Amino acid sequence: MSSQTPAPNGSTSSPKSSTSAIGRRRGHPLVVLVIVVVLLAALVVAADFVVRSYAEGQVSKQIQSSLPAGSTGSVDATIGGFSAIAQLAKGRFDELDLRSHDLVVGGTPLSATARIADVPLSEGGTTGDVDATITVDQSAINDLDAVKRLGTLRLGDDRVSLDKTLTVLGLKVSDTITGSVAPSGSGTKVAFTPTETDLKSGLIQLSPSAILQYAKTLDLSVCAAQYLPKGATVSKIVVAPKTARISVHTDSLALTDSTFETTGSCS
Repeated sequence: MSSQTPAPNGSTSSPKSSTSAIGRRRGHPLVVLVIVVVLLAALVVAADFVVRSYAEGQVSKQIQSSLPAGSTGSVDATIGGFSAIAQLAKGRFDELDLRSHDLVVGGTPLSATARIADVPLSEGGTTGDVDATITVDQSAINDLDAVKRLGTLRLGDDRVSLDKTLTVLGLKVSDTITGSVAPSGSGTKVAFTPTETDLKSGLIQLSPSAILQYAKTLDLSVCAAQYLPKGATVSKIVVAPKTARISVHTDSLALTDSTFETTGSCS
C-alpha cells in the first residue's frame, strides 16, 4: 500500500518531505543560536558606544570648567581601552587622550595633547603616567618672567636666537646669541647652549669667539618646574619658526583642586 497522499492538484507528497519542509521553515537550532549571539554582541557594542560617547562628553565638560577663569577653547576627550562600560564599573579608565587646538589660557593661545594612564573616576584619586605636549608661540614664551630675565628669544628651525645686553669689562654691549635649547637638571630646567654670537653695538670691540666664550659662562637656563605641577618634568623640546613644542612627563597626577596650584621648583 502506498503511503503517498494525493494533493489537491493531483500530485502526491510524502509525510517525510512535509516534515523536512517544516524543519527548514523553523531553522536549525545552531543557526538560531548564532543569530542571537550576533544580535546580542551588536547590542553590547552599540550600548558601549553610547556610554563611551556620553562619558567622553562629560570628561570634556569637566576639564573645560576647571580651566582658569577667562580661558576659552574646547577640549576633546577619547577613552581608550576595550569596554567603556567595564571601565566605568571598575571606577577607572585604562587610558584617556585629551587634545585641544584652540585653547587660550591666561591670554596665551596654545594647543595641547595629553595621554593619561589609569585614570580614577573619583575626585582625589591619582592617575598613572601622564605624557603631554604643548605647542606655544614665541610671544607667549617671551612673556614669561623667567625668560624676560635672559632677554628676547626668537625661534627658528631647530635653533634659538637670544637678543641680550651683555656687560663686558664694565661696558654694555648688545649681542645676538644663537644656540639650542634642551631639558636639563633632570627635566626641571630648560638650558640654552650658545653656539655663535653676533655683536650688534657697544663701545668695546671684541672678537665673536671671545663674546661666545663669555656667553658660555653665563647662566642661560630657565626653571621650567615653576610652571608645571609638582613632579612634572620637561622631556623634549622641538623648536620651529616662532613656535616651540614642549613635551612634559609625570609618573602620576593627583586629581585635586590643589594639583595645579602646587608647582615644582629647581632648588
